[in-house]
Amino acid sequence: MSSRSIRRKAAAVLGATVVGVAALASPASAGNTPIYANEAGASANGTVTWTSARSFADMDIRLTDMSCDQASVYFEIYVRYANGTEVEVGERHYEGGCGNTGYFNDISWTGGGTARLTDMRLKACTDHTGPNSCAWGPRVDNPYT
Repeated sequence: MSSRSIRRKAAAVLGATVVGVAALASPASAGNTPIYANEAGASANGTVTWTSARSFADMDIRLTDMSCDQASVYFEIYVRYANGTEVEVGERHYEGGCGNTGYFNDISWTGGGTARLTDMRLKACTDHTGPNSCAWGPRVDNPYT
């Protein structure tokens, strides 16, 4: 095998390795991922950026009161660990009233230890005097796991 051929193969292997490492370092789907949950009286919509296998940042959520029933609305943030355990890591309330929207920006969270997060989701709720009415949004996968 000629030295020119060896250099070409080495360059191809090195190039593939560098591309692979770059892809692992920063998943293309990690930033500004849509996240939402909609219930008859509450609508929570926005984006989130996964920053690692254990954390998210830059979550921006618009929470709208969709009913005119004098009840406040809120959303909860849940993460799920690789072992299947799901935990609430945040909650935001809005009391702006019928048809109005509250903005919650730059929400972030980092899990303790080394446990990896597989996904997250929102739950939107209307705060009634009796049982609250809530609805889950779809899961948003963590591209780092």
